[in-house]
Amino acid sequence: MICLTQTHFLDLVGLPHRRSSAFISLLVISLSCGGCAIQKSHAPQVEFDGREGGAPIMVAQLEFVDFTVTGHLTQAGAARLMKEKVKVGSNESSAYEFLALSPPNGREYLRTETVEEYLAARKKGASPYTTFDITMEGWFSRTAPTLRFLKQATPSKQSLLSKTILPELSVSFLGWVGSDEGAQRQRDGGTGLTLSDYRRTKRVSNWKPTLQEVRFDLDTRSYTIEVLARGDYDHDGFEDSLIYVTWHYKGGTGRGYDAYLVTKTNKAERSITVNAFDCLKQSSARVSDP
Repeated sequence: MICLTQTHFLDLVGLPHRRSSAFISLLVISLSCGGCAIQKSHAPQVEFDGREGGAPIMVAQLEFVDFTVTGHLTQAGAARLMKEKVKVGSNESSAYEFLALSPPNGREYLRTETVEEYLAARKKGASPYTTFDITMEGWFSRTAPTLRFLKQATPSKQSLLSKTILPELSVSFLGWVGSDEGAQRQRDGGTGLTLSDYRRTKRVSNWKPTLQEVRFDLDTRSYTIEVLARGDYDHDGFEDSLIYVTWHYKGGTGRGYDAYLVTKTNKAERSITVNAFDCLKQSSARVSDP
């Protein structure tokens, strides 16, 4: 058995050695059968204090082929992780060939193993086409925004986002584009209705919340919303939060994945702003609680 020390991991993610014990507690990394696993003895519980800010942090755990990562991360560390091979939920040899270009002579699939390769392929116009493609892309559509967020985020001076941020979000961003359901979500969001309001009025069912994640059913879909990372992404001094929304049809194979940037900069107002977070180009579209 080959062992790596905590220092080797800190070199990878860019954390200074002298402060390692204050940021992240790791077991010794063990390598066997060509694989590597980074495991935490005690995963820290992340608190949304709603008052003081802090250093950027990866709230959700990201999985790579050789290790998993969570906790505080520097910009340099995020940049290094973008070069690592992302773990996907399939052992098929073609699992990393889920993005394809469509030249005149047919589809040309690109092999995509790292976040850097994923972003480069998307910039070329490559897209998933089959249900299997979309499912495999889900592993990257969660990892890529997290690392892009942390690559830009700086320590925040204060936070106006509460511990229960997810139930406080407007229902507007849950809409079905071009559908009656989507129009209803927009109308409800325009009147100030939140996920918590939907829960109280039993518009959602199977509500399963934790501090960092909430699961529920709404109409024909099952949703999971989780907090991926926190930090001052737009450099205005206030803490921002990156969230990830996944959904699938309860009676079918359709599914979708979206990342959003959540911000709040005025303590006197109820408003929580939700921006669609695009890894390639930040969206200017905004959805706000009135």
